[in-house]
Amino acid sequence: MQRVCSGQLLVVVGGGGAEAPDGQMAALMRNAHATREALMTGRDITIDAMSHRLGIKRDYLSMHMRLTYLAPDIVHALMLGRYPPELTPARLLSLSKELPHDWQLQRAVLGFETQSRAGDA
Repeated sequence: MQRVCSGQLLVVVGGGGAEAPDGQMAALMRNAHATREALMTGRDITIDAMSHRLGIKRDYLSMHMRLTYLAPDIVHALMLGRYPPELTPARLLSLSKELPHDWQLQRAVLGFETQSRAGDA
């Protein structure tokens, strides 16, 4: 199956998940990494300072930070729209507080255990 997205050709292979990139999921992942980058570069010294500056609850920013520790293949799948249909951006955020650090366990919790993973040997 082929789809054209933002002037680029996107080839989606396989099934079992969303068929095309989800703008909300991609935005969630971009925001998560932007939050982490802002903290790592020192723009804000703490997550509390960032939440105060942005007028956003600290817990919400913390959930975003946790998403930056997802396995790389999970992030890749999320950005391509290849994830279980029940894994919505809101569900991913709600699960972020209890996501394990172990990447294999993350795959199981998020429903990727039955999907093929890029880079696995």
